[in-house]
Amino acid sequence: MKSYILIFIIFIPGLVFGKPTTVSPGQESKVLLKSIASKTTLSYSVRYLGPSLSPDRKKGETYNRFNTGQDFNNNDQDGAASSQINQAFNIGYKIHRDVALSYSISFQDTLYDDIEYKSTNWDGSISTGNTRKAERSYNNNRINAYVTNIYSNNYLFLMSNFHYEVPTTGYSKDSELNYGLGMAPLLGIFSKVSGVSHGLKGYIERDYYKRQDYTYNCGGYTCTQRYQTLRVGVGAYFGYQYNDKLSYNTELKMDWDQDGDQVKTSSYGKNLDDVLEVGPNYQLHKNLSISGRFQYAVSKPSLANTALSLGLRLSL
Repeated sequence: MKSYILIFIIFIPGLVFGKPTTVSPGQESKVLLKSIASKTTLSYSVRYLGPSLSPDRKKGETYNRFNTGQDFNNNDQDGAASSQINQAFNIGYKIHRDVALSYSISFQDTLYDDIEYKSTNWDGSISTGNTRKAERSYNNNRINAYVTNIYSNNYLFLMSNFHYEVPTTGYSKDSELNYGLGMAPLLGIFSKVSGVSHGLKGYIERDYYKRQDYTYNCGGYTCTQRYQTLRVGVGAYFGYQYNDKLSYNTELKMDWDQDGDQVKTSSYGKNLDDVLEVGPNYQLHKNLSISGRFQYAVSKPSLANTALSLGLRLSL
């Protein structure tokens, strides 16, 4: 289709003025490159996970939702963690008015050593003195397809991101992860109040391993390995656009998971803590925005389970 459009642009002027128009190969290349550039996007985002509101947290220690959830024996895990910087790079290309493809890379850096956390032993006793180290860790890279207009009417609209996860981390390769699939739909409800936005969000992610559930001998004992195979999340959001630069946002997040062959059943376990996030966004420039968030674990209400964060996003 692009070739026909290009031919139309080149030859119509010749028909209008009664003589042919000659376009050099160099000019054709410039037109093509300009078209590609106009549909290509580059973005970078960074978020600093800062302190908790609890006075009992030590220097550099905070609450990190992604360290919570449940262990192999369904015991709650401790969210105590170091302050952290999360970064992501994304390159995308718009293939249709409502569809963009992209490739994303993300990683995180923990900033403080020797952050202590608790864990539960086999017999139910609590183990203390465990520490988390300052280090960089990577996430699997993803190929994304973002569809902005799946359905819409006078009352609501539906959009979603779809992804294919590539096993690029050492852990995924050691675990023999073949690939992962997922989607993150957003159902927006149009508001009659100017500036107000609200709706529902969710996600479903399925990981496919060579062996997702198996037993093996470990020091005379029979141990079981069950990889996390399915994650499902739902939530709600509410936003208010104060002016063309400043907006306020609130979001509730809840999710569950399945491990190993549990994916073949209707049984689910609790994945991460349920949290409420509130905070402002500010548009410094059309391509640059900053945000602040206060996160509170509603499933485990406590000052210890709170965290403040700051974010920045740059797009080109």
